[in-house]
Amino acid sequence: MINITLKFNGKQIDFSEILDENELKKELQEVNLGSIDMEVEINDLPALEDALYSFKIETIDDLVRLYQIINNLNELDDEDLIKVDYLIYSGNSIEDALFDYNTIDVFEGTLEEFAEHLLEERLGTEDYNWIVSYIDFDKLTKDLEIDGYTEYNGRVFYC
Repeated sequence: MINITLKFNGKQIDFSEILDENELKKELQEVNLGSIDMEVEINDLPALEDALYSFKIETIDDLVRLYQIINNLNELDDEDLIKVDYLIYSGNSIEDALFDYNTIDVFEGTLEEFAEHLLEERLGTEDYNWIVSYIDFDKLTKDLEIDGYTEYNGRVFYC
């Protein structure tokens, strides 16, 4: 679960304790947006964490939008959050990543492990064991990179 705690001029708002947007707006009525300190609770998703910390908050509507984003993120399972993190790392906004995360797949491991997995899957175990010593996996992983397969944070991402 992703949580954000905001602190402004002595007042603290914990998004995990807010039930809906109306309650959030009520809490924000008394707040001066001049100085905001934000704490993000998130594990092993560096691009998403950076994006949340750099989220521009100038109005109450921005805070409501951030609240909606956190709710949408918390509806995702761990694999989908990993996809969102990768898409943000690739240059997408949080909103675009939330829209597009289901267009990519993830493999746990390196590009070389993924190449081995692809070959074994396509050839079958018996044929793979016979031919594996003849394959240049360095060249195969470079070809995968050219084809858009990307290694990030211990995983391979592809469409």
